[in-house]
Amino acid sequence: MRASRERARWRLHLVRHRTALKNRIHSTLLAFGHPCPVSDLFGVAGRRLLDGLGLPEPWAGDVVAALRLIDILGAEIDDCEAALRARAPPMPTCRR
Repeated sequence: MRASRERARWRLHLVRHRTALKNRIHSTLLAFGHPCPVSDLFGVAGRRLLDGLGLPEPWAGDVVAALRLIDILGAEIDDCEAALRARAPPMPTCRR
């Protein structure tokens, strides 16, 4: 039980970091007058939009690094979720 709780806390920690990075990218766009015109800025269309904005340095490099970290954190979060699902007891009252 402790291991599952720790894994859930770790997942939450990673999600918070990913959210902070996404918020930072949104803040950078707003600072340069580029409100988000797509529903999912971090999907395929949104990433294409981010590539074509032409932000000045160092902000462009920061956005690229943040996107790379978001991808890494997303993979780690998926791994945590898979481990949590594998350990979850098959009970109708037990939710993820």
